[in-house]
Amino acid sequence: MVTDLSRFKGCLMGLQVGDALGVPWEIMASEDILSATGGKGIQGFSKPSSRSVSEWYRETVLGNTSDDTQLAFAVARSLIRRKEFDAVDCALEHVREAERTMFGWGSTTRDGIKEFKDYFDSRGERGRHPFDCARAAKPGEGCGNGVAMKVAPLALYWSRCDPKKPTVDELYNQVRVLGLMTHPDERASMAAFAVFLTIKSLLHGVRVDTDEFASRLFSRVLVDVSGREHLFGIADGVSGRLRRIQDADLLHAPASRVCEALGTECFALESVSTALAVFFRHPSNFKAGLLEAVNMGGDTDTIAAMAGAMIGASVGLEGIPEEWQNFKPEYLQAASLAEQLCNVSRLDNIAGKMP
Repeated sequence: MVTDLSRFKGCLMGLQVGDALGVPWEIMASEDILSATGGKGIQGFSKPSSRSVSEWYRETVLGNTSDDTQLAFAVARSLIRRKEFDAVDCALEHVREAERTMFGWGSTTRDGIKEFKDYFDSRGERGRHPFDCARAAKPGEGCGNGVAMKVAPLALYWSRCDPKKPTVDELYNQVRVLGLMTHPDERASMAAFAVFLTIKSLLHGVRVDTDEFASRLFSRVLVDVSGREHLFGIADGVSGRLRRIQDADLLHAPASRVCEALGTECFALESVSTALAVFFRHPSNFKAGLLEAVNMGGDTDTIAAMAGAMIGASVGLEGIPEEWQNFKPEYLQAASLAEQLCNVSRLDNIAGKMP
């Protein structure tokens, strides 16, 4: 039986490993990846191959991670320190990370964190308080992956509470606060909520080792997300993408059809639905799922990080190949943070801290 602690570790380690597997191939199309690998596809950690990634790195480093891991771990550290979701503390943790490096950060996240830094530095005379929503969404802006890629620690934190308390609406409110801190498009938070619900359900012992159990979880996530979208008046949201998975039977189709139907770009509705499809296609096979996610191309690091977090929460730490867990000494940080987060997520700690 997979323990809660193992699932916590599997989730954060899976996120980190997926990020590292995908970084060298970010932005490349699946056919270009296939060509670059001599028709074999990606089989493990690789040297940077995408021109943009190579320029970022300045040197070839195997196993490097990106802002997906950096900001997810920032959320985890804030939850551990405060023993609850504290938007102000979480924003401060983001500012600390920005001062360390903003390598590869999306422009929406980068701009939002600069506003927080101005607010804290000026003691509120300028900038923006974390509880003030990000500036109004403009067409084509604010619906990136910056929320979904870092929501896993929040899902882990709430995973061991009473399954009926807090309510779905109360939980979405926390995801929404985290999302609107930087991403003004409500759909970015809603897409992140789909990842949140999946991970949280897995920690409640939901099995996905058969098509029947996977179908039940998929339907539950779809119902909860579409219900929240209806309340917020979202017509073109992630639930529509998830319905494509059902309608086109993408869980049993070739990976190329998943890419065509859902997309793999840095748009939350594309990348999140594709990551969810990868998870439900390979809920018990971490290696197969992660390699499929990266070989799909596009936003490879984020799709693989999200899929890795979900599959890792399903199979636990023992389900992740040891050679991937131990590829770099820095990867031990994932297990350490996961253990601390597991400790603060105990029912007696979160009692009375409902959102």
